[in-house]
Amino acid sequence: MNGAVAYWVDAAQEQHRWAADTRRKLRVCRRTGQASLRKKLRNDLLKYRIKRTLLMVQARRVRDEVARADAQHLAELARLPAGIVPGLTIGGRLVFTTGV
Repeated sequence: MNGAVAYWVDAAQEQHRWAADTRRKLRVCRRTGQASLRKKLRNDLLKYRIKRTLLMVQARRVRDEVARADAQHLAELARLPAGIVPGLTIGGRLVFTTGV
């Protein structure tokens, strides 16, 4: 895993840790009956889940872009047509650029 992908994965793991802590607090609130705090914690938990999902999507995008750039670089080094090198096709069509 390269540095760019590791950054996004680490950010998602941090969100996961915060969500786990929030879940623990939520369990305590259920026992003590603090309704207003419970509502706030549920909203926080939802925000953490959404943020973690978005961060993992970004990590996948970066990983795919890095793989495409590496495959294109290998194709250029070998002077092969792009369709021959794995990783340069998406759904049967050739990918010549690495932009998003």
